[in-house]
Amino acid sequence: MPLKDIIKSISGENKSKSFQKIVFVEFPLQGTHSIGFVTNEGIMVNGIAKEAVFIPTTPNPTNGFLIYVDTSSYTELDISVNVALRTIVSLGTMSPEILGTKTNQNKLE
Repeated sequence: MPLKDIIKSISGENKSKSFQKIVFVEFPLQGTHSIGFVTNEGIMVNGIAKEAVFIPTTPNPTNGFLIYVDTSSYTELDISVNVALRTIVSLGTMSPEILGTKTNQNKLE
């Protein structure tokens, strides 16, 4: 996939399901959390269903880490892609005061 298509996917110009689910995942250490984007669901790893989560780095969200996690390993956030990207690019200075979760998900710890 060319870089232009990836940028369109992140920015919402492309109506792909990638980057539409913003999550809070424990990464890189136990007890710390990062904002991530679910990029692919239902991937089988050794017979276990996982989801691909891209965790962008700050301030350049085109770099980051790709991790595979169980659905129970993250909390879905109730923020838009634009708010998540603005938070990441601004080094957290433009972060919402409250990061709310989707009503059917676990509460943030």
